[in-house]
Amino acid sequence: MRRDGEAGFTLLEVLGSFVILVLVVTAIYQAQARTLGGTSKAEQQLELHQFARSQLEELLVRPTIADFPTSGVYAQTWEWEANVVAIQPTVPTRYDDVLQVYEITLTVSEVGRDAEISLISGFVGRR
Repeated sequence: MRRDGEAGFTLLEVLGSFVILVLVVTAIYQAQARTLGGTSKAEQQLELHQFARSQLEELLVRPTIADFPTSGVYAQTWEWEANVVAIQPTVPTRYDDVLQVYEITLTVSEVGRDAEISLISGFVGRR
């Protein structure tokens, strides 16, 4: 309690202000932690997607599709699997004797888990 003429805050006012400050700082900290967690997940997704694209690019420089490996491990944490399927044309064209179209699907997942993290598909025309 205050006496007449005394200045300052009571203990109850100081404790109330401190509780409000702690609640605000906790909320800010939790928001920051969620943001950082989302950022690292996005960076991981980007890295895996770039890896999958580089595997498709590597396929383009190989002399034949048969030389391309169908699975492997990347950075000891991620496993990848490529599925290469020859697409049969529905309508004959004049290029059928020189061009074969392949659909390539590349899946990246965490080692030991079945859930895919990155999936990329593309088509390659090659004989």
